[in-house]
Amino acid sequence: LAVLTAAAAVPPALAQSGPFGQMLGTWKGNGELRLEGGKSEQMRCNAYYTARDGGGLGLAIRCASASYNIPLRS
Repeated sequence: LAVLTAAAAVPPALAQSGPFGQMLGTWKGNGELRLEGGKSEQMRCNAYYTARDGGGLGLAIRCASASYNIPLRS
């Protein structure tokens, strides 16, 4: 179970149209990974959002802690 606390986002200075326009760019944040048994680890995440043809959204997110590396692409 992963719980990310309020991420400190670095919003892009892009004025894009479409439903995802305000999300485009690079975002970073910190959080905490909580595991069963009460253990927890600090986690850092980086996200990259790009516009896709037809108004879609492409994303690449990587979150890492001391023990885990979690990449996500879509």
